[in-house]
Amino acid sequence: MANITTYDFISSSFRKTAWLMILFPISLAVVVYLIILLASPIAAVDNSQTYNQVSMFAIAN
Repeated sequence: MANITTYDFISSSFRKTAWLMILFPISLAVVVYLIILLASPIAAVDNSQTYNQVSMFAIAN
């Protein structure tokens, strides 16, 4: 059985933290994009003259 040292826990924690710092902003951007994409038809009902010529993806972008 291999000896597990404190340095192993430190390096594991560092890798997990790095992955979280990379993936959190990406996942947050995806969630916000999807919310805007799903909410754009609701906005189109309120202001149908403006949003009829623009696609939902253009509004989300």
